[in-house]
Amino acid sequence: MATGAGLRSGFATRRLAAKNNAGEDDFIIVARVNYVEERLVELTNGDAYCRESDRSRRLTDAEKAEIRINKGERAFELEPCSLSYPTDFRTSDLSKFARQVREARGGSSDIVDEEIFESMRLGKIRDGAFVPNNVCALIFARDPQTVFPGAYVHFLRYTGTTEHTGKEYNVIKDRMIGGTMLETIRDAAQTLDANLREFTEFKSAKFHQVPEYPHDA
Repeated sequence: MATGAGLRSGFATRRLAAKNNAGEDDFIIVARVNYVEERLVELTNGDAYCRESDRSRRLTDAEKAEIRINKGERAFELEPCSLSYPTDFRTSDLSKFARQVREARGGSSDIVDEEIFESMRLGKIRDGAFVPNNVCALIFARDPQTVFPGAYVHFLRYTGTTEHTGKEYNVIKDRMIGGTMLETIRDAAQTLDANLREFTEFKSAKFHQVPEYPHDA
C-alpha cells in the first residue's frame, strides 16, 4: 500500500488471479499510484523508489530528503545543519535575539533560550539538545560559508558600460562580501552606497542631492 498519493492524483488497484507456492488458487493485488508532483510517494514502511532504466531502485534517506525539498514538501531552510551548537555559533548574538523576543512577547525568564529558538523556527530540541537548522546557520553561525560556500556577494564595479577582459580588464572595484546573512546585506548596502555618485538637482527653488540610482533599486 502506498502513501502520499493524495486525492487529486488518485490511485487504482486490481485483483489478479494467481497460484501460490502450494499450487493453490490465490490472488495478488496490483496497485498503481499516479505521479504526484508536489509530494514524495512512499510505502507504509517508509521505502520510496525511483525508476532507472528497466528496474526500480530504492532511494536513500538523503535522496528522499532532497526530493522533498525540490518538490517543496519540505523547506531546505528548516533542514538541520551540520554545525555544532553552541560551539560554531555566535552565542552572544543568539542570547541577544532571545532577549529581544522575550521583551517583544512578554515572555517569562524561565523559558530557556533554546525553547525560544525552536519557537522561532531556528531549529529543534531533540533528546534535550538544540539542533540548529540552515536558517540559524545563515544568521548566527561564526562562519556560515563552511556550510554554504556560495553565501556571499561579489561586488564588481566597471568603468564604462561594457565588461572587458585581458589587457582591457576594466574592473576598478572588486570586493567579496561575506559573513552572516545580516552582515552580508548590511555590508553590501554600504558598499553600494559608497560607490554610487550623487548629483545636484534644482527643484522647487532648492538644490537637492539625488543618487545615481534610487536607493530602493
